[in-house]
Amino acid sequence: MIRKILNTVKFIVMLIMSLALLVCYYQSLYPPAKIGVLAFSGFAFPYLWALCAILFVLLLVFHSRISALVTFLALVATFSGAMSIVSFIPNTPAVTEGKQLKIVTFNICHLSKAANGKDIAIEQMKELLADADIVCLQEASTGKMMQNELNGSDYAKTFGFKYQVQDRYADRSAPVGTTAQVILSRYPVTKEAPIDNEIDKHLMPTVVDVEGQKVRLINCHLESIRLLPDQIEAVNKIQRVDIHERAKTKTEIKTTYTKMNNAFRYRSIQTDTLVSLIKSSDIPVIVCGDFNDTPISYTYRQITSILEDTFDRSFMSIGHTYNGDLPKLRIDYIFHSKDIKSIDYRVNKQDISDHYAVVSTVMLP
Repeated sequence: MIRKILNTVKFIVMLIMSLALLVCYYQSLYPPAKIGVLAFSGFAFPYLWALCAILFVLLLVFHSRISALVTFLALVATFSGAMSIVSFIPNTPAVTEGKQLKIVTFNICHLSKAANGKDIAIEQMKELLADADIVCLQEASTGKMMQNELNGSDYAKTFGFKYQVQDRYADRSAPVGTTAQVILSRYPVTKEAPIDNEIDKHLMPTVVDVEGQKVRLINCHLESIRLLPDQIEAVNKIQRVDIHERAKTKTEIKTTYTKMNNAFRYRSIQTDTLVSLIKSSDIPVIVCGDFNDTPISYTYRQITSILEDTFDRSFMSIGHTYNGDLPKLRIDYIFHSKDIKSIDYRVNKQDISDHYAVVSTVMLP
């Protein structure tokens, strides 16, 4: 009788965990603009996948073959999601002829974590960008924030690039606190028509002419959650399962939920606009930036349905790119058309921003 009860409990636990894993993964099929609450489950995916993997081993050890099989099928069905978070398999492209480009994308957050001073941080960036061909920056300091820092129009000069374009905010007339998207290039780069609506304004399409071969380069900074310190602490308390502190921070938690839900919805709309831009392109496309979304998200699934993620060329890597107080997440990406080949991928972990720089080399067709 006791054994039968234990077997029933094991089966119920297995079924709940397997179904939860499938929900966490496949929620990314649905636009958060329509069903916002489902998007939250994506944050639980890596932990739940690991727990299901452990459960699968335990079920095998205790000869629960049917339960083990169901868990195994759930793991297989969500395996691609796990591999978008942790890379174990080296994937070297076949050698082909073409022009190589070294690309860097970096949300520098106006060098907000430059503990040793911004002059030192700028020197570190010079070293990072020394051999890059194209650089996409987000949250570059502009306006009155820059009176004692970099001038928004002088990034190319400071870092040794011939060409620079930026969005409409990169000038000293911008209000205090304004940040910009900036593209630096060793090849001619021209801006396309800006997207002026308030939701999609941080999609910055350009065209780069690489020795006669044109590439559409889109620098993105999708909607941020914009959490304040108290709200970040509220999230950390949730992670610590601190029941006493949760009660004390009910207001912060509620506000945090609202902000996160709104951000999911805005990013869903921005993603649809971005996908339309990509699909309408008649030349190869490279998309870089801070997407503020994990690999288990509607944003990532939609983009990787038509573009490749350079992370696939990493090896034995988790590749987290967020350097803030929240869980370590991969939210900065370099994507490219399927006819472009990725050669390598790495995350540069200089501690000068609340993000890390992503560095990839690609080969044009």
